[in-house]
Amino acid sequence: ASSGAQPADSAATALRALQSSGQDAPVDESKQTTAAASSRERTLTVTTTTLEDYAWRGNHPLLKDMSWSTYGMWVYRVEIPPRAEVSVRSAVLRFVDIYFDQDYKLANTHMQRISTEPRVPMFEGFTMPSVTMDAERNAMYKQLQCRPFSVPEGDQSPDEKMLEAFKPFCAAPPVQERHDVSLWASAAFSKAFVTWHTEAKKHALLAAERFLRRFEYPSLWETQEMQDMLAELCDASGKQKESIDGNGVVVLEAARQRDPDAD
Repeated sequence: ASSGAQPADSAATALRALQSSGQDAPVDESKQTTAAASSRERTLTVTTTTLEDYAWRGNHPLLKDMSWSTYGMWVYRVEIPPRAEVSVRSAVLRFVDIYFDQDYKLANTHMQRISTEPRVPMFEGFTMPSVTMDAERNAMYKQLQCRPFSVPEGDQSPDEKMLEAFKPFCAAPPVQERHDVSLWASAAFSKAFVTWHTEAKKHALLAAERFLRRFEYPSLWETQEMQDMLAELCDASGKQKESIDGNGVVVLEAARQRDPDAD
């Protein structure tokens, strides 16, 4: 028996045989290389965090108003599945998937998937101080976890966009009034937190009251944004399956009915 690199024509023959077997392996002859050429390839590893995933989540209505804490409960990252014309399983809409912002470094390889059940988010790397011990750091961490923020649109570099995303956490000093810069900076996080929390608490109490009236657990799947998203997926799935059988059409039409509790 002889050993060595497999010739390019043999590799092409093997790929065509694999494709004819029905597997998701389309043949692209322009990308076929020999074993010697492929051995020179290098793997690029990109390191990211859940905070970066959250900041670059994009402007989809289902995600744009989420806090980092809520995002950690309901959203996780997955690899972008194969196209529907390549994979039979990808042609069936089974998940609620949302793309990242197009400028995110993982936008071409990964996307965001909504979890069917809430999970407990784990934040590591810091200790939450009490208000009496360190009011400024307490206000900063509370905003980081509970106040929605994201990178802005524009032509700035990724690092500059991340810095811009954190600006709302720090209250800006008045422009036309005289003030001590050091004194203002010593309570900038607290001022920003109090201003935001006063308004956010009103919306939180209103949302909690609505769920209590409906005797439902506050779930992402019961929001108006999710109902709209499911209606879009139902319409897209209906276009694929309407020609299959009549029973499928009946189910899809029933699924298109809006949940009255979501209003």
